[in-house]
Amino acid sequence: MTLTITVQDVRDALAIYGIDTELTDSQIQKLIEFKTEELSELIGVPIGSITKEYDVFDFKGNKVFLQYYPVKSITSFKIDNVDITEYKLKKDNGYIKLSEGKTGDLVVVYEYGLDITPPIKYLIIDMIIYRLKYGIDGQASSVREGDVQVSYGGYSFASYIQNRIDNLRNKYAGRLRLL
Repeated sequence: MTLTITVQDVRDALAIYGIDTELTDSQIQKLIEFKTEELSELIGVPIGSITKEYDVFDFKGNKVFLQYYPVKSITSFKIDNVDITEYKLKKDNGYIKLSEGKTGDLVVVYEYGLDITPPIKYLIIDMIIYRLKYGIDGQASSVREGDVQVSYGGYSFASYIQNRIDNLRNKYAGRLRLL
């Protein structure tokens, strides 16, 4: 399910948090775009779709690991210019298993990236709320002076956002290939 983040979504969330802003709709739209791009950079996966081509000269086998994932769709899958239609795709990790071993020059054209699902949408909105509420200096969850540390409830809004970003980054972290 692909959603969009509207200016009204952000205004509604700001109202819930009691944040008044004099930003125009176009400024909020730019903030949505900026935070979407920032999240994409932080997790290493585009929000939206990017088309890639994966080529392997003299391919042999029945397994293909696409370099970029999560895979949204495969546009073209050919070995020696012959369409391959019998395969299983694991979209989350870009793993393709062919029904039988094949040899030849492999070309896969595919789209990868993340759709704006409810968890992504609300993470981006939370990033916007945090930026508008706390600015660039942030929110401290604790303060230390000398040997004394005072905690402000232990789990800050910033930690909540960062944990969600880290979970996404870890889910789509690059895999190591041994050659």
